[in-house]
Amino acid sequence: MSLNQYLADAEPRYDPQCQMLGAPFHGPGYHSRVPDGTWTHATRESADYAIALLESGTEVNRQRACLVIARILALQQRDSTASTYGIWPWLLEESLAEMAPPDWNWADFIGARLAQILVQYEADLPEPLRRETRIALGHAAWSIFRRNVQSHYTNIAIMGGGVTVAAGEILAVPQLVEYGRQRLVNMVAYVQDQGNFNEYNSPTYTIVAIHETERIMQLVHDPAAGAAAEWIRTFAWQTALAHFHPQTSQWAPPHARAYHDHLPPEAVAYLAASTGLAVRSHDGGASPISWSPIRHLPAPASAVEQCRSLPAAGILLRERFIRREPDADSSYAITWMTEKACFGSMNRSIFWTQHRPLQGYLWTPADSAVVVRVRALHDGRDFCAISCRSVQEANRVLTVFNITSNTGDYHPSLDRPENGCFRVQDLRIRYLLSGMAVAAQRVADGTAILTAGTWRVAIHAAAEGSFGGRPIRWQITQQKDQVWFDAVLYTGDPMDFSTETAGPLKLAAGLEILGPEESMATQAPVVAYRSAGSVEAHWLANLQVVAPVVERQ
Repeated sequence: MSLNQYLADAEPRYDPQCQMLGAPFHGPGYHSRVPDGTWTHATRESADYAIALLESGTEVNRQRACLVIARILALQQRDSTASTYGIWPWLLEESLAEMAPPDWNWADFIGARLAQILVQYEADLPEPLRRETRIALGHAAWSIFRRNVQSHYTNIAIMGGGVTVAAGEILAVPQLVEYGRQRLVNMVAYVQDQGNFNEYNSPTYTIVAIHETERIMQLVHDPAAGAAAEWIRTFAWQTALAHFHPQTSQWAPPHARAYHDHLPPEAVAYLAASTGLAVRSHDGGASPISWSPIRHLPAPASAVEQCRSLPAAGILLRERFIRREPDADSSYAITWMTEKACFGSMNRSIFWTQHRPLQGYLWTPADSAVVVRVRALHDGRDFCAISCRSVQEANRVLTVFNITSNTGDYHPSLDRPENGCFRVQDLRIRYLLSGMAVAAQRVADGTAILTAGTWRVAIHAAAEGSFGGRPIRWQITQQKDQVWFDAVLYTGDPMDFSTETAGPLKLAAGLEILGPEESMATQAPVVAYRSAGSVEAHWLANLQVVAPVVERQ
């Protein structure tokens, strides 16, 4: 999408009364209480719109850009004694006090855009607005400095480093330049030590990391900061393309943070444009890449070449994303890829809605990317207080499910219950197959086969599973384009469920992805529960998981 196309598309959504860009709101389910679909005016999207207006170079658009920028600046919290100092709300319609809770990342997101306005278009702003924009950028930078996000928070650590370097150069504050530079240098050292980004293999935030390093290289002059940004950019591309699965055109799991089961059209368009690869949208042809205020750079050629096709025998990636001592406690990901299938697992994870610790894709003639996914559900929503430990060998994975203490419900930290109890009517683990022409067949009480084309996904549960002393029931369901096999932990009248007192969850299951010529396993996992509060599960000859019954956060 060209700049002119972007501006033409945005024109009907510009609200001259609010002096911001409007659109229906679609949130992630936290931070905001605004219902999905509500027409709102977003600060980040309006800031991008202001940059586009300035880039167009016309006087009419310059004047409108100034109105938009002024409106955004007025929404910043400038009280340095406030906990929300330096940040903005997401929406004009919802103040910082009304958010649940405010998003401190908005100092980074809006600060990056203000830095870009001042570096590239400061001469187009009238003096009073120029001065106010510089003041706002200073507040955002000092908010970032005060919060001091560490390298484990990947995209914000990168973005905030760039904002503070740029702010320090624009405002002539050496302390901010030094801080931002060191933060980016620390990021490089941290990734080298850990093995990868802690926010591992994220289709959303790996692309954000690439974009923000490109913005840093576009805006800042400091050589060390620029060199660190280029190292991070190259590494992020290597991670992304090592997990690109050509036949399904999907980003092979597992994922730390994902908002969609399939790559969204904008990510498909960006990957195709940056790599020259034939990346197809699951929902149709790739949409044209949207205009961006960032000058995008091509993906490194070496990273592109490694993923044009898979070797005939397939590949198995084993990567560490979070280092712990001893190393057995570190977080490792396994990704198995053959020509027409891929599946990944994390050795330890919670079932946050953005975590995809057990997921894969299958190519069939009817559907280019049938989704295989395992979820934990509380009253139909993803549930953070159930976690898993897994071990995978190629197309087979053994998983032990357990309870996680001191965590939230839908979000790991933002919605922890005050009394430590969750109100529960239904609690279950779901093995899901989603796509065209899928089917399901129960083989035994804890065994089922989910099919897509000639692929079979077989689930084998260990005998005598229970939750809080109650036996686990297995339930199979088939709907249009979806089938699932559920371990029903509880369903009935509302009850208070405490992770500390509910009693142990005893559940282990094996999953295998089988082609038409492969034989299904004939045995289920075997589980032993130890008096010390641990569980040991075995399946087949080489899969073993040792896990705590309750995972302590």
